[in-house]
Order: sequence, then C-alpha cells, then structure tokens
Amino acid sequence: MAVVHVEIVALYLCSFSLSDAFSGPRILRKSNFQDNMRLKTWRAYEWANIGGVVCTLLLIFGIYFLILFYTCPAIYQPDQCARANHFGVVIILELLVNFLLFIIYSRHNDPQRWLQSVAVLTTVKSAGKYCLECNRIAPLRSHHCRLCNMCVLRKDHHCFVTGACVGIANQRFFIVFVLWASIGAAVGSFYILMYLLRYMESNIYPFGWLKLLAPVAVIRWIISYEIFTNTAICVLFSICTATSVVAIIFFGLQMFYTLNGYTMYDYHTVSRKIELRSDGETYSERLRMIFGHYWAINFIIPLLCFPNQLTADVARNLFSSYSKDM
Repeated sequence: MAVVHVEIVALYLCSFSLSDAFSGPRILRKSNFQDNMRLKTWRAYEWANIGGVVCTLLLIFGIYFLILFYTCPAIYQPDQCARANHFGVVIILELLVNFLLFIIYSRHNDPQRWLQSVAVLTTVKSAGKYCLECNRIAPLRSHHCRLCNMCVLRKDHHCFVTGACVGIANQRFFIVFVLWASIGAAVGSFYILMYLLRYMESNIYPFGWLKLLAPVAVIRWIISYEIFTNTAICVLFSICTATSVVAIIFFGLQMFYTLNGYTMYDYHTVSRKIELRSDGETYSERLRMIFGHYWAINFIIPLLCFPNQLTADVARNLFSSYSKDM
C-alpha cells in the first residue's frame, strides 16, 4: 500500500511539473504576442501622425496650384484669376502660420510651464496625480499623450491632421486653422466645380451630379468612360468638399466647447455638471482664456503678444478640481 501511495504521489508531481512545463511557454508566447501587437499598434499611430501632417501639407499646396495653374485659367480671365490668386495667398498664409504656431506651442501645453503663472493667481490645494510616463506630479486636468510624449494641460484631443495634441496653449491656433481650412476648401471646391461643369458634365440634374463624385468617377475611369485627368479632379473635388464640411463642423464644435468652458475630453468623458466646473464664468472670460485679449483679431493675425488670460477661478479649476473619471 505504501508503494502504491508513493507511486500516486510521484505521478501527481510529474503531471504537475509537466503541466507547468507546457503552460509556461504558452503564457510566455501569449505575453510576447500581446507585446508585439501593442508595438505594431503604436507604430501604426506614429505613421498615422506623420502621414496626417504630410497629407495636410500636400492638400493645401496641391489645391492651390491646381486652381492657380489649371482650373482657373481654363474658365476665367487673367484678371479674375489674379484676384483668386491674391485671396489664395491669404488663405495659404493663414493656414501655414497657424499650423506652424500650433506645432510650436504644442510644447507649451506642458503643465510645468503654467505653474509659476498659476501660483501668482491662486494657491493650488491639490497635489495632483503622479504620471508614470513623465515620472513626476501632474495636475488632475492634464492627460498624458504617448505620441506627444508629455502631459497636456486642458487636453482637448490629439489631432492626427496637425500632428500634435490640442491643449490650453495651442487651441487658439487650431480653431483658427480649421476655420481657414473650411474657407480654403470651399473656395477650392467652387473653382474645381466650375471647371467640371464646363469640361465634364454641364447637366447636373437630375443625376448628372453623380458623375462628379469620386467613387463614380473612378469606376467610370476603370471602365474607360472617363479620362484620368477629369477623374483625378473629381477626386480632389470630393476631398475639398468633404474637408470644407468637416472643418466647419469642427470649428463649430470647438467654439461650442470653448464658450461652455470645457474641452472635448471633459465634455464627453466627465459628468461635467456634478464633478467638474466649467472654466470661466462668462463667455468673455472663456474666450480670453483661449485667445487672450482682443480675441477676434486672432482670426486675422495671431496676437502672440496677448497670451492666455487665466483668472483665479480658472486657475483653481485647472489645478485643483478633480473627477473620478479623470
């Protein structure tokens, strides 16, 4: 009986060790697979960030040169094209200046840059939270972005089109950028549409307009019903129209969030009326918080000499308020 008991124990131990030997590699392989998937996903985000910026610049200059050297001369007189060119230069300058300032001031979203100015206005009661990635204390109203590799104070969202996070320091440039992007895309759509109506399809009713849509144009080109040049212009027309609509919607949403004293992240993540006060008491305070003094002039000329204006209440809200969802 003792021998049988010893054999049973030995078999049990052998089976236990064998199960460990086989399950250990399975767990390790699963962990490696998850790490590889995270790495691939992270690299995809990085490439999307770079690709978004490149596509934005290509679209800005591509549409401008298409209208200046191809579509406008084909349908209008030189003096009319000259006026279009002048307006196009204004749009290009507005887009590029605000785009560059957005990128430059994205580094100013670091909460540490705001501590000194906030200390003058009020006393921060909360110690904040510890950011493992930054290895330091960060305000509760900041959120870490792995793509930007920093905590972003009053983060709205990460924009892949402009390649950085929208935060308290650069939101003013982002709002102006999307407004002028909508205007520029609308102007581009108009000139491209005039060209297509003259040289491709003049009868848009009742269903002729379908030929101007990118998917239909590509299919017609594949089956040899349309030339490549007109197909490419139809694709650009669809891109311009979609960009104009999306940009003006985005501009409206950004102004809505700003005038109500929240970010996109706060508005859609936090139970704002219970757990988080809005930044600023009036529309004027909220606009000055983002654009500084003389906020309306920023839509024409960036007023870098007038930085964000924080009141004591706004400063306390940024550095002392908290939510269980943050």
